[in-house]
Amino acid sequence: MTETGVGANVLGLATGLAFGALLQRGGLSDSATIKNQFSGTDWRVAGTVGTAVAMGGVAFEQLRRRGVVAPDVKPVKLGGILSGAALFGTGMTLGGYCPGTAVAGVGAGHRDAGWALLGMSAGALGLVRAYPALKKGLDAGDFGRVRLGAA
Repeated sequence: MTETGVGANVLGLATGLAFGALLQRGGLSDSATIKNQFSGTDWRVAGTVGTAVAMGGVAFEQLRRRGVVAPDVKPVKLGGILSGAALFGTGMTLGGYCPGTAVAGVGAGHRDAGWALLGMSAGALGLVRAYPALKKGLDAGDFGRVRLGAA
């Protein structure tokens, strides 16, 4: 069941604003917080991500039990996972932002967040353009749709 129209857009906007406000309140819209996570001196990022994953898992399970959503298991392709993780992690470590925190950083007035967001956009566009040439490598190590437990 998918919501469409103005109601879905208003809900998406409200959710996005709340998410950004929480990132800002938790200090995650500042690149120093994320860089300090990688140096092991600030664990707010790990705590925030862990909490979000746990809450999302509980919410998804409740929605699944009510028949509102269904799992859509994607294939495990190690080529894409490892190269994507390396690029994402490198960019996050050097720039101090991930996509969500960069948008929150822009909203908080951090100029470096704008540059990071521009770099992420350029990287995404570059991937779209290079994808046909990279597809074989990204699809390498295909383990199919792997599931843990019964769902």
